Amino acid sequence: LTGDAAGVVLLAALLYGCAIISFTYCASFFFKNPSSAQSIMLMVYIFTGAILLIASIIMSAIQSTKHVNEQLRYVYRLVPTYSFGEIIVNLMTRDTVLIWGAEQSVTSYKLVGKPFIYLACESVVYFCILLLIEYVLATPSLYIALCRIGAVEDEPEEEDQDIVAERERLQAP
Repeated sequence: LTGDAAGVVLLAALLYGCAIISFTYCASFFFKNPSSAQSIMLMVYIFTGAILLIASIIMSAIQSTKHVNEQLRYVYRLVPTYSFGEIIVNLMTRDTVLIWGAEQSVTSYKLVGKPFIYLACESVVYFCILLLIEYVLATPSLYIALCRIGAVEDEPEEEDQDIVAERERLQAP
């Protein structure tokens, strides 16, 4: 993807970077262990960026699943990896008349418009969600109210006999 598509690929990579950073940060709150989070998120990105994209292409080629796939693409695009992969695949096939009906310009809305819009919106929306999560976690009263966590009271401890004797000695006149 060089020449006239290079600028589109660069913009796609920048938007993908902005969207995926916030998306991954938001997803990190679902995990307790960083190494398992990394492994699971890697699998999610492989699944959505490669396998789901291939499945979508196949569904588009089959007449009976074409309409369903068109509707599902709106859901698929909620994951930045899918949108980025869709841009790259569309750019690689832009001169295939069988797919597009006619050769497409690299900046054609039909070719890259929707995935670009999704990536741009995801960059903002996932970042706002991230800020909201961080704000809730940084505000204990809000966290307790939203998560319905009651205040934990410490059980009264039995005082050691030495402490009781020392307190009585200090309080004596």
